Amino acid sequence: MLNKFKAQVVNSLIEANSAIGMTSLLLMIASVSIALPMAVGLSFLADAGLQVGNKSLYQKAASASAATGLLGLAGLTGAILTGGLLSTCVLDEEEGDEQASTTTSTSQLEEEVVEISESAFVPETRPEQIFTYYVTSMDGHPNLYGLDIARTQPNVLEPGKFEIIYHRLTDYQFQRLSVLFEVKYPQDKNLVGKYFNSRFSNPGDAIQEYLRLHYKYIEVKSSGQFRNACLDSCKGCANLHGEHKIVCGIYPYGWEGLDCPDKKLLDGVVLRQFEDTRVVDNLNQGLNDAEVFKSDDYIVVHDRYFDISYRFDFDGNKFFWSDNLSELGKDANLVDYVNYFKNRKVVDKDFSTPEKIRELNKGLRCADVRVQGDKIVVYHITTRTCYYFKFNGQSDRLFNSFCPRELENNYNLVSLVDYLRSKKSFDALDHRHPESENFSA
Repeated sequence: MLNKFKAQVVNSLIEANSAIGMTSLLLMIASVSIALPMAVGLSFLADAGLQVGNKSLYQKAASASAATGLLGLAGLTGAILTGGLLSTCVLDEEEGDEQASTTTSTSQLEEEVVEISESAFVPETRPEQIFTYYVTSMDGHPNLYGLDIARTQPNVLEPGKFEIIYHRLTDYQFQRLSVLFEVKYPQDKNLVGKYFNSRFSNPGDAIQEYLRLHYKYIEVKSSGQFRNACLDSCKGCANLHGEHKIVCGIYPYGWEGLDCPDKKLLDGVVLRQFEDTRVVDNLNQGLNDAEVFKSDDYIVVHDRYFDISYRFDFDGNKFFWSDNLSELGKDANLVDYVNYFKNRKVVDKDFSTPEKIRELNKGLRCADVRVQGDKIVVYHITTRTCYYFKFNGQSDRLFNSFCPRELENNYNLVSLVDYLRSKKSFDALDHRHPESENFSA
């Protein structure tokens, strides 16, 4: 009620002020442009001796016109200032009403959200997203000459395809990265494949932040005052200061290797789950004839018994091009493989004995199993293809081009013999083009 009365008063004052301003403007125009020139002109004519009337009267009229003009100017100026003040009051009032309206609608919305959250909404916590950027070189086009840092992301419009998000490296960034990754400058191709992690989705922001975080490390590496082997563990460490020929307060001459026990990451430096060397070392505890180690850009699980390696990214996801265990399936991750090898019981069998060879040949119509030197050879009679195995039944070749596609995830002596016994496999191999590798008794 009070606000409504206040608005009516302000509107009335605005109307009155407008009338005063218009009257002052008309009075000033009439006085200055009409009355004052006439009075002054007639006064000059009287001074010249012309009979135009009383001179003193014209002088008084000129003074009155000048005073009236000044009064009109003052009224017009006051009206303008008063109008501006009143307009400000009106705008403030309107903003207050708009804010009150917005606050009311927001409060109503908050009440609805609170009601939903109490009954149905379960808050979801998402892990912080980390982006991995690789140094790449895209040749073959004149506009793509040079080095870039790039990452891939799924194409929203075309499922199954990826799009490349990249940033062209400047010469300054290239030089700094060369020092950081110990690559001889200016051999830029040696940088290709190097990578780093960042919380920034924009590659330009990511490279600037990465170089800023490792500025001190780059300066220390470039100084030549320290052995490079003693600085490898200092990359990204908050303890590094590298002044006065002292690496840090804990290890003045540095730590040889990548496993410094007192390494403390700088705020902002991010690592993926299995990128930390200490985490990888923990995975090796309790493994049975297997080993987990970190390569330049992926994790390797090596089965020493069967001499097969499985490769994963630093999030623990197996690469689609990696070998895989048929027992675990194609979707198993790094932890699944580590647990498998921790619980695996290796039974060392010898299939080279005469009894085992006779057992393998039983019911085998299209092939013949024999011992040749230190290998067991399965010779396919129709295609004249040879398959070589160790005495324990495992293939002596990690990637055997003769391996049937159906056995690519479970290829060994027993699985091949069982496959060749089946009528389906016999028909499939019987129509293959003969291979050049022949069996020799």
